[in-house]
Amino acid sequence: MTTYAPNFTPRLKLKYVAAGIEHTIQARAVRGASGSTTDGLKTHIQEIFTLWVGGLAEDFDWISAEMALTDSDVFNPVAVPDPVVGEQLLSSFSLKQRCRSTGFVGQTADSRASIYLYGILWEDGLGTPADNGRVTPAEEANVIATKAILDTHFRAGNGGDAIWHNYANIKDNDRLLKLLRRGVIS
Repeated sequence: MTTYAPNFTPRLKLKYVAAGIEHTIQARAVRGASGSTTDGLKTHIQEIFTLWVGGLAEDFDWISAEMALTDSDVFNPVAVPDPVVGEQLLSSFSLKQRCRSTGFVGQTADSRASIYLYGILWEDGLGTPADNGRVTPAEEANVIATKAILDTHFRAGNGGDAIWHNYANIKDNDRLLKLLRRGVIS
């Protein structure tokens, strides 16, 4: 696969807090897309998190939003998306569950795409959807709804239409877990 510079496409970055931890999510638009088109991606990120409100931490909140245009490394502030209200009590999350990502991956012929959602509660144990680290639409309907939004609006590193896989990967972030254990973040 060809490697593309990070600034090959315009990017939107949103910072948010979920389950007590700050995260950043980035989305790409088509190379040469206008500022308003790139800024409009935040509506679709907000739609994705809205799909997951039943499992989303109650403290979910947008912190900031910024975007950079094609071939630029300068990120300018933009307005944050509309609020999303999570329904899971923070006390329901173990340390491991607080640092667990729900990842979606996709690709084009010569580039890749990925997006990771944090703050979604996945139960541990045999027979749970996240037991094997991969959640399918048969286990959780939000997977296919998220894939539909990603297929329609989100691009790979080369700016091409990414074809997103029909599953979500569930993984604990070891670095975040280490920081939680040490009390560096709380």
